Amino acid sequence: PGARAADNFMLGSNTTIHDVHWWGFHVPSISSGFNDFTFTFYSDAAGLPGSVLLTTGGSLVIEDDTNPGSPVVYDKFYSSFLDSPFEAVGGVTYWLSIFNGASDAAWAWRSSSDDGELIARTNLDPIDWSQTLTVNLNFQLTTKSVPVPATLALMSIGLVGLGCRRHKQKAAA
Repeated sequence: PGARAADNFMLGSNTTIHDVHWWGFHVPSISSGFNDFTFTFYSDAAGLPGSVLLTTGGSLVIEDDTNPGSPVVYDKFYSSFLDSPFEAVGGVTYWLSIFNGASDAAWAWRSSSDDGELIARTNLDPIDWSQTLTVNLNFQLTTKSVPVPATLALMSIGLVGLGCRRHKQKAAA
């Protein structure tokens, strides 16, 4: 309990992140299964998590045994709709930390099969990200593309114009 991990990510365009999905496992002999997850988005500070940009909770959904062949019996797929969405700027490196703050948490964030990105782990307070490993953590971000109001207005005008043109063509025929 108290160990933190973070992984970096970069998106190709400006995006609002609404959901986080990740893989992990817990040890029920140590933990009663309470899950008090918080999601913290950090800026990048020379390859480590920098200043906090957003800390939020979320509604939690846990699915059992998403990897039946796994040697870890309590392998889980977690999903959360964030209480506060995160506004990410395309081409900027950010860090995501998923932390289980339950008093009896015996939980680990699962690594993905690819290695190479830097993660940082610490159980110190205040947080010290200088302890690092080179492993990718297994997570997925869900975004919603929201059209800009000006784009909606232009699309509406275009559709009205097409409708008028079609109506004129039918009337002429």
